[in-house]
Amino acid sequence: MVRVEDTIHSHHYYVDAAKAAIEIYIALYDKPKTTVVGGQEIDLESLSEAEKKKALSKLKKQQAIAAATQKETAAASAEVKKAAAAAATAKETDGQKFVEVHKHYLERQLTNFFPL
Repeated sequence: MVRVEDTIHSHHYYVDAAKAAIEIYIALYDKPKTTVVGGQEIDLESLSEAEKKKALSKLKKQQAIAAATQKETAAASAEVKKAAAAAATAKETDGQKFVEVHKHYLERQLTNFFPL
């Protein structure tokens, strides 16, 4: 293990990874943090305080709308599932009612078909 630690800096994979990390850090330094608001990338560093506040409030509104839409779709899917479960139980009770109502007829047909 000690030999690997001594030679890892000269390994070409290590050098490639270090170069990539340096390029990423340089790119992050050169391009300041941006935020997507209304489908557009906005550079928050170059905006005034009032413009930042306006952009961030717009972003919060978009996030609130997205969250509300997600909640509505979740509630609608839950209602659909409940309706499907209710329909399944209704079918079961309908079948049970049919058997109870026509029990004498079914018994007679079965005894005719399968005589003892």
